[in-house]
Amino acid sequence: MIRHATEDDIRDLQILWDESFHDPMDYVDFIYSHVARPADTLVYEQHNRVVSMMTMVPISFVFREKAVKTMYIYGAATDRKYQKQGIMTSMLRYAEDYARRLDFTLSVLVPGEKYLFDYYRRRGYSADFNCRVLKLKSGMIKSELTVDVDSTIDEITPRQFYHIRHETLKEIPHIAWNPNQLQFVFDDLQLYGEHIAYYAGKYGESYAVYSYAKKKMYIKECMGTTNDARQVVIKDLIQKRNPNEIKIQLPVNSQLFDYEGKLTKYGMAKTLMVSASIKDMEPYMNLMLD
Repeated sequence: MIRHATEDDIRDLQILWDESFHDPMDYVDFIYSHVARPADTLVYEQHNRVVSMMTMVPISFVFREKAVKTMYIYGAATDRKYQKQGIMTSMLRYAEDYARRLDFTLSVLVPGEKYLFDYYRRRGYSADFNCRVLKLKSGMIKSELTVDVDSTIDEITPRQFYHIRHETLKEIPHIAWNPNQLQFVFDDLQLYGEHIAYYAGKYGESYAVYSYAKKKMYIKECMGTTNDARQVVIKDLIQKRNPNEIKIQLPVNSQLFDYEGKLTKYGMAKTLMVSASIKDMEPYMNLMLD
């Protein structure tokens, strides 16, 4: 039986989450205290036990200031003993029908493993959201750019973060978090040990969401009011950390390091109201709770 979760289900959801994703328990507690409201979570109950779950987070798909109601499917999992019985397929259909009744236009998700792209494709989802991933090489950053102001680390406010991201993505179709939801994203980044460098100087404002380990840096997102500002925040991180390797994830049509890197599949979408595709728009999705 599929139903919406209640507060009484939270312990069972935490156990299933832990068994499925192996996240630290403090992260599981964070999910069900800040993000995954029981009312937005579907469960499949069998023999008086929760054996499958998924959370439906309401977000927006934005293009040129127009917002489309979008459902983000998150934390979808089925107990191993009950897999390959069509339970998750039934859950997806239920979630999509539920979203249609509430006038949602899109359903989106981020597959947790590569093989799941094919699983969701067979259920009507298309890999519409790609990123451009590049390895930073010597000479790619303008030599004439100077770090006029040191970047701060983990001191950017959600309001500053939202403003820079909003301005950078104005002309790019993208999945958007509202200012309140961004606080969840901030907390999620911190729980996983990621950091945000923030620059505000003569070139403009910018930030870089990054992780750093074993002399390797991965910049998950870099946004800024100008390309020079984005290059400066990266240059400052290089000077501070001196990494041996830097990889950067960017929107496909970002002007930062034009034509460099390779396309990498990131997220998937299914249109719920019309028979159409958003793939040709090169839409952007990142910083999801994935």
